[in-house]
Amino acid sequence: QAKISVQLCALALLFAIIASVVIILFRLSLVWADQYLHSDSLTLSSTLTNWRSYLPIIGALLIWLLSLLGSKRYRRMGIAYVLHRFKLHYGKVPLQSAAGQFFQALIALMANFSVGKEGPAIHLGAVSASVMAEKFSLPDNSVRIMCASGIAAGIAATFNAPLAAVLFVFEVIVREYKIHYFFPIMLSAICGAVSSQLVFGNIHEYELINVIHIPLDQYPILLIGGLALGCVAALFNYSLLKVTATGQQWPLIYRLLIAGVITSFVALLLPQALGSGDLAIKEAISEHPSLLFLIALLLAKILAIAAIGFGVPGGLIGPLYGIGALVGAILALVSSLLFPSIAPYVGLYTVIGMTAMMGVCLSAPLAALVALLELTNDAS
Repeated sequence: QAKISVQLCALALLFAIIASVVIILFRLSLVWADQYLHSDSLTLSSTLTNWRSYLPIIGALLIWLLSLLGSKRYRRMGIAYVLHRFKLHYGKVPLQSAAGQFFQALIALMANFSVGKEGPAIHLGAVSASVMAEKFSLPDNSVRIMCASGIAAGIAATFNAPLAAVLFVFEVIVREYKIHYFFPIMLSAICGAVSSQLVFGNIHEYELINVIHIPLDQYPILLIGGLALGCVAALFNYSLLKVTATGQQWPLIYRLLIAGVITSFVALLLPQALGSGDLAIKEAISEHPSLLFLIALLLAKILAIAAIGFGVPGGLIGPLYGIGALVGAILALVSSLLFPSIAPYVGLYTVIGMTAMMGVCLSAPLAALVALLELTNDAS
């Protein structure tokens, strides 16, 4: 029945523990690999001779080889696949798709592709919970609730943002607010966040961004910035869908190699555009960022994200944060040429850019607002 159940809440908590363990194993594997694959040298002369610059091509080949080991039925993965299973199959995500998602996404992130961690987090969280729900012979409507709970646990265990995880599940996955979904999902998200804090500590990814309160007389400039951000978000969505539709007919090996070559080319010219979005955000909030450099970095970042459209497994939120931070910083620098009083508020514009890009591109404004609140650890 569609009502709050103590049994379902208890099962959601149990499945959330399992989902959190899987996500933490994924994150620990990534941290271990990063020790050997990460390079601090970001100059052109050093990147040309550095083997790490060509990691995307090696990663593309490894992802293709792994895809050959599994069945064609389970090649689809990530948020889009989970949404499809949630809508048409009561959130039942086959266990056979989990291994491909775990290892292929791990390789994609290790190879510095411009993809985020939330894609594998959502898929692995959904698999863990829905498979366990079927083992317990739960009815279809309960499997759907367990799947949503597993996704919340996965996101919270990845970003240490339980409230944003709850809102993301309702806005993007469930797409409606149901009171009997709320408690299992909330418990799972808290469980994921606590698990993350026990292993990695109470870390907030964007705590270093300096946010200063903006005076009311600058709000009209924010409106113009909002229009610019909306246009960039629309252009980004259109481009990504176009790339995906174009590459759909090509063999997987061609698509992956194109993504690998593009990302390696970006690595040679602007290595700061690689990875999820952290390097781009670091440049956007640096002491005295160059306007031309930030524009070049934005174009390189958008080019690198084409990898997602060509079938490289991974999420979109991390790269969207990178693009949003760069657009926000560029808007602040351009505005400060006309209105010098804006100069101290570059950090705030960066945060606004990140929030707007995620909220607009995923149609999840409330989740985007709360995510930045938790990730910056600044409730003001």
